[in-house]
Amino acid sequence: MTWTVDSADVATYSFYLKDRILTINFALNLTTTGGVPNPIIRIAIPNSYVIQGSVLNAGVYIDTLSTGVAAGVGYLLTLTGGVVINIARLLSGNFPLVTNTLSVSGAVSFDIQ
Repeated sequence: MTWTVDSADVATYSFYLKDRILTINFALNLTTTGGVPNPIIRIAIPNSYVIQGSVLNAGVYIDTLSTGVAAGVGYLLTLTGGVVINIARLLSGNFPLVTNTLSVSGAVSFDIQ
């Protein structure tokens, strides 16, 4: 699955590093998915940081096309040694293939190497 996030889609993408704990906040609006449907989309971690410990966190996704602007709950998962935040829909299967209608927001903190 491909996930296209244009610069105009980025409402928020900020991070804060305190000691070895990195916190990332994001709000990506009206993005596009393509290819083969998948239950996970990913956000790269900035500055080539590498995750030290796995974290599972609540998150939010909004699919404006197939749910009529109803919010759906998902989760954020980081894995030790990883360089991405995995975003998954909770009990909802694959992310849909949509054009300029998928919005995703959340925040997660984790240790870095």
